Amino acid sequence: MRFCKKCGRPAKGRYLLCHAHLREYKRNQEKIYRQNSAAKIKAYRANWVSTNRDRVNELGSKARKRRHRIDPLKTMLRAAKRRAAQNNIEFSITIEDIFMPLRCPLLDIPLNVNDNKLGPDSPTLDRIRNSIGYVPRNVIVVSYAANRCKGNLNSDDIMKIAMNLKFLETFRGL
Repeated sequence: MRFCKKCGRPAKGRYLLCHAHLREYKRNQEKIYRQNSAAKIKAYRANWVSTNRDRVNELGSKARKRRHRIDPLKTMLRAAKRRAAQNNIEFSITIEDIFMPLRCPLLDIPLNVNDNKLGPDSPTLDRIRNSIGYVPRNVIVVSYAANRCKGNLNSDDIMKIAMNLKFLETFRGL
C-alpha cells in the first residue's frame, strides 16, 4: 500500500497523494496553466464563438429569457441603464425604487411576464416625464400597450388627444 506524501493517508495513482491533496494539486496546476496560457485560451474561445455563433445566440437567448422570468425588475433595470448610457440620460434608480404592480396603473389590465416577445400586457419601465432621466419617483411599471400609447408625450398632450378624440366620436355619432 502507498501513502500520501503530505499527510500519510492511503494514496492512489502516480502522484502519491490522498484524494484531498490530489484535488488541491490539480487545482493549482490548472491555475498555473490558465495564467501561462491566457492568450492561447482567449484565442481558442474567440475561434469557438465565431464558428458556433448560432449556438451561442441560442444559449444567450435562453439565459436571458430565464433571468427575465425569474426577476423581470432586474431585466427592466438593466435595459433602462443601457438605454440611459446610449442616450446620455441621467440614471440613478435602484431596484428598490421600482414597484411591480399586478395590474397596469394606466390601462387597468393584468401584467403578465412571459418568455417571448413583448405583448400588450407585458410589464415595461416608463419614465413619467421623459425630459427627466431614470431617477426615483419618475419611473413606473406599466403595460407595453400603455407605454407605446404614451410614447414621448406628457399628460397635457395626452389629455388634448383624448378630448379631441371624444369630440370627433360624438360629432360623427360613433
